[in-house]
Amino acid sequence: MDIATVGYAVLVGITAGFASGLLGIGGGFIFVPALMFLVGVDIHTAIATSLLAIVFTTFAGGLTHVKRGNVSLASVPMLAWTAVIGANLGAMVALGTEEVHLRYAFGLLNIAASLKLLFMDRKEKGMAKDRSSMTFVPRKGHKDRGKADYRRFLNDDLRHDALLGVSWYTMAPFGFIVGFVSSLLGIGGGIIMVPFLCVIFGFPIKRAIGTSSVTIFFIAMAGVLRYSHSGEIDLAAGIIIGVLSMCTAAVGAQVVSKVSSRSLRRGFVLFQWFVALKIFGVLDAIFGG
Repeated sequence: MDIATVGYAVLVGITAGFASGLLGIGGGFIFVPALMFLVGVDIHTAIATSLLAIVFTTFAGGLTHVKRGNVSLASVPMLAWTAVIGANLGAMVALGTEEVHLRYAFGLLNIAASLKLLFMDRKEKGMAKDRSSMTFVPRKGHKDRGKADYRRFLNDDLRHDALLGVSWYTMAPFGFIVGFVSSLLGIGGGIIMVPFLCVIFGFPIKRAIGTSSVTIFFIAMAGVLRYSHSGEIDLAAGIIIGVLSMCTAAVGAQVVSKVSSRSLRRGFVLFQWFVALKIFGVLDAIFGG
């Protein structure tokens, strides 16, 4: 990597991590276009490198959510086993798809995700009103609990999720879809998984985010392993972006309470539309770029 590329990777890592903590989104929606437009790689390399960065961010975020009791440990394996299969298939499809088609698919996904963000505030208010008691809150000294106590924790998860209709049969198809889309386009998949867990299964928003974060770690790992065989991953850029994103996400999470979430989301929606219009060539046609 030359100095300019390292500088862009540092910029992407800092910006994407901060935005992730600020907006509660995965970094893939920033990683992929930034790698294409700033670093100058093709979309296959951008997708593969984005997944590598997501491995770092979801590992750190997932651990935090587990410690806070925001993860359904019973649901994660139900989602993850088919998600890993979907991630492998998604990477294979992406590698066999022409770049222009992947770019258009990513542009359409940005538009769809932007519409979801516009209505997120109202949905979160409705979903957060009830079921909050189902979030497990660790007792003091939870780090010193024995195997029996953790087994009881898992059994509580199973009982809670059974009441919501969660099972291997209901979770498996959805895990496959999220894994496939995530690995196909280099996104985390939380933009799909979190609303599904909340709307279909009635998960409290924090529990949905935590469960999604841990599951996406396995999706990203599977995608990285598959893409690594093709040599599409920019290892140095992925590590730089991933490590810096882990650090700046915590800063973004601290700032979020001091600013208007509605304004932040609208700003990110504008960014997503900018990316989509750039991908579709609209901006180049207008401004002669």
